[in-house]
Amino acid sequence: MGVRHWTAHRVHRWAGLGAGLWLAVLGSTGFVLDHREWAWLWQSGPSPAWVPARIAAPAALGHVRLYRLLDGQRRLAAGPTGLWLSENGGAHWQAVRTPDGESLPPVYQLLRTEEGWLLATADGLWKLRLAERLATPWGLAGQRVTAIAPRDPARLWAVVDRSRVMSVDRRTGEFRPVTLPAVPEAILPPTIDLSRWVHDLHFGRGVFAAPWSLLWSDATAIGWILLPLGGMLYWWLPRRFRAQRRAGRPVSGSRRRSWIRWLYRAHAPTVGLLVLVPLAYLSITGILLDHAEALRPWMKSVQLSRTALPPVYDLPAWRGEIRAVLGWPGQPERLSLGTRLGLFTITGERLHREPLAEGRAVFVWMARQDEGVWVLGGMGGPNHVRSGERWLPQTPGVHMPTDVTRDSRGRLLWMTRTGLRLSTAKGDRPLDTPVPELGYVPWYYVIEGLHSGMLIHPQWKWINDLIAVLALLLAATGLWRWWRVKWL
Repeated sequence: MGVRHWTAHRVHRWAGLGAGLWLAVLGSTGFVLDHREWAWLWQSGPSPAWVPARIAAPAALGHVRLYRLLDGQRRLAAGPTGLWLSENGGAHWQAVRTPDGESLPPVYQLLRTEEGWLLATADGLWKLRLAERLATPWGLAGQRVTAIAPRDPARLWAVVDRSRVMSVDRRTGEFRPVTLPAVPEAILPPTIDLSRWVHDLHFGRGVFAAPWSLLWSDATAIGWILLPLGGMLYWWLPRRFRAQRRAGRPVSGSRRRSWIRWLYRAHAPTVGLLVLVPLAYLSITGILLDHAEALRPWMKSVQLSRTALPPVYDLPAWRGEIRAVLGWPGQPERLSLGTRLGLFTITGERLHREPLAEGRAVFVWMARQDEGVWVLGGMGGPNHVRSGERWLPQTPGVHMPTDVTRDSRGRLLWMTRTGLRLSTAKGDRPLDTPVPELGYVPWYYVIEGLHSGMLIHPQWKWINDLIAVLALLLAATGLWRWWRVKWL
């Protein structure tokens, strides 16, 4: 038997057979994770007995994003699975219901006002009647309100779908849209660190502005499902035709050629070329994120020129970029908006970027204000506290906080996906954080665990790395084969 040379065709075929199934899994799970706001991902799931502890344990705490210590032993906990109240320090929780007896929609923020607690939810603003453990609709019904902040004694700021800002009347709930000025390029940060860009690329927000970023990410995920399917059919169908011929049921030559031609054109010149670039960068960023803990210091040290990155980093529009909002006491026409490029303050037609982290880009994804103190949470970056007119020099080191509350001594406690943490000069330390028990593991954590491989084995990241390398081989050999064949 002669020596079989490893041609581009053979490499492509075997890489596809080796990686195809898992690429389809990554595509389908990635598509779902692009839509993590879907209610079913949080409101149902398998029993913890059916899920490995390494997935079930983080999920038991992670579904609570908002946590407030009230007077005495009362506590509020909220997140994508609703809102709960405890009267005994968290030993027992009761769900806050709507007037119809239903659970609340996903809750994004809790705000204490003179009129009581307001809730920003996936279905507008709700007012909490604490004594009755009841919440009633209050304004912006049908709108996904992602952030709120006090504006003045008569009005609130509200952010809808991370895109639009509304001024809301505190008494009636009536609202009017606010026109936001364009962001001048001169005030944008000059550089973006590699870690931020890697995360943005992999999570579908590093190329285009909204809504095209989500559409591009969805189309890529669908392509990752179709490519292995088309490749497998392209490999299997000739074998099927040969088996039919041997069984005495031959398929006509014209029909065979028609099927093969159709499959090739759908697989290579169409889907293959459309997802070639995202297939390459998602594979590379996937490898980097598999080892993010070890590579993070290096990735953060590498600064990329913002002007060399895709136009989304020029902040061409506010749509999809507003993660947080802050009001200015005594200055009702002034507000600050947290984005992936920093905190921008708007006063009428004027706009400037707050001096955080020595002018570097800071992803401000959470902001709270209480008694003249501003608290900003960074995503993959530093947090910041402003008291009065100045930013405090010491940056709390808590990783990716989702909320802030105060204890009986007035200290700031940071809510994270692993519970409350107290930040001190010597670092931060965890605190006991009793949370409501769901009785199930939300599907979000199961699907996220499958996407990362943690659902299968703690070291599955090495298999993901291998699949990523095979995907890069598929992209290179597929492009070469298409260049040679063009249109079959």
